[in-house]
Amino acid sequence: MKRFFTLLFLLPIVVQAQAPVNDLPCGSITIPVVTSATCVPTTIYQWANATYSSGGTGDYPLCGGFTQGSSKDVWFQFTATNANCTILFDKAYTVSHDLAASVYYADQCSLLYDQVTCNDDDGPANYPQISMNGLVVNALYLIRVWQFNTAIDSGSVKICIIAEPNPEDLPGKTGINTLYPSTTLDVNGVVKIRGGAPGANKVLTSDAIGNASWKPVPPYVAPAKIAFGAYNQPGSSQVISGYSYTKILFTEAEEIGVANFSNGVFTAPETALYHFETFVTIPLQSATDVYLRIVVKNVSDNVIRSYESTQKNSSAASEKTFTVSTTTSLVAGNKVEVQLYHTSGSSINIGFQGSLGVDRKTRFQGYKIF
Repeated sequence: MKRFFTLLFLLPIVVQAQAPVNDLPCGSITIPVVTSATCVPTTIYQWANATYSSGGTGDYPLCGGFTQGSSKDVWFQFTATNANCTILFDKAYTVSHDLAASVYYADQCSLLYDQVTCNDDDGPANYPQISMNGLVVNALYLIRVWQFNTAIDSGSVKICIIAEPNPEDLPGKTGINTLYPSTTLDVNGVVKIRGGAPGANKVLTSDAIGNASWKPVPPYVAPAKIAFGAYNQPGSSQVISGYSYTKILFTEAEEIGVANFSNGVFTAPETALYHFETFVTIPLQSATDVYLRIVVKNVSDNVIRSYESTQKNSSAASEKTFTVSTTTSLVAGNKVEVQLYHTSGSSINIGFQGSLGVDRKTRFQGYKIF
């Protein structure tokens, strides 16, 4: 007995790789038929150790490099819910497979009738895509899937089947490479337009009545900068009397090449949202109420709104700075200016002091936001 046990231990052990459940037609995996407007493959089907199967009829696929006796195939099935349907295949994982597929009409899984169709590369990423019409409603159909390379016995794929309407039920719709267009023009494939002077780096454009032609891509042009800045140099002077709003004048413009001004008024070149801010430095000989505001006027020079900062009983100081800022919408042609009001018994001289090291103490600036 001991010797017999040793003999069994020394015999080679052969393990047969297990074929996939859908290796033969009667093990076919059922694919549901959907009726929604779109059919996107989501469920992943994968297999390994597939073997060759005759299919029961000798009616072998005529596409996709199918080789009798060598191609390793797997099977799926569906029941037709409509006379027309489309089978969509897609990549399951990051690695693509070179798959092909054929469809059979089947009275039962062990008895396949005529091959309905065969397809190799008509779908996205060169996967199969099969559109069929004239199907028998409620009849069983089997789908045979294999790798183009006969040496490969594994694979993965996503499959979706959609019931399509009858073409005659789609008035006003034209399909290219599809019998069942879902829009006025439904192109299943790459569009190539030969007319209209095509060329590298051109874009398709339309004239006023819809005639299309190819045009060079225009160079990018940055939107025009709309900004401004104006200020008073040290030594400049403007006398502001008390008890009345007075427009402040500015002696120097900055921001070269943009919307400059030195007369104290900014005019909006276009309708947009703008930001403004002003700083006004003045000497105060005594406690004084000071009102500083940014004023918006229309083209008729009427005030339509203002944004004000107030300091009551502001203490005396050799120099004191007041400020206002605002963001506001302007219509093209609106005017914006800065005004000052004070209750001092004597006039105030803007720009009374200052040096080049601390210049531009009194200024007005802004820019278009969008």
